[in-house]
Order: sequence, then structure tokens, then C-alpha cells
Amino acid sequence: MSFDLKKHGVKDLTKVTINYYWQLEYWADKFGVIPEILQDAVGYVGPLVKDIREWLYKRGHIKIATGNK
Repeated sequence: MSFDLKKHGVKDLTKVTINYYWQLEYWADKFGVIPEILQDAVGYVGPLVKDIREWLYKRGHIKIATGNK
């Protein structure tokens, strides 16, 4: 299912918010990981996209540390 960010109100694309399930699904899809892994990442490094991407990369969950995925 695709989400319209304008409809749902995500305004800051530099921070991952997972307060609602649709937010968790959106960001998990954006990073190409399952929601549980994304929740772990946010718990360890906080909400900044760059920090999450680096954490996921270092643990082998994504193949590149920069860019969209």
C-alpha cells in the first residue's frame, strides 16, 4: 500500500517517525527492511535518517550507506 505523505502529515524527511503503523511501514519500505529492524535501529541510534542508514548498513541490512536505500 502506498502512502501520500501530504495526506498523512509527514513534514520532516530527515527524521524517522514510527509513532503510527503507517509511518513505520513507510520508513521500513523506504529503507528496504522489515518494521522490527527499523524499530531496533531507531531504538539504538535515534530518529535521524542518516544515523539509521549508517546503522542498517553496518549490520548488513542495506547495501549502501547513502542515498534512498
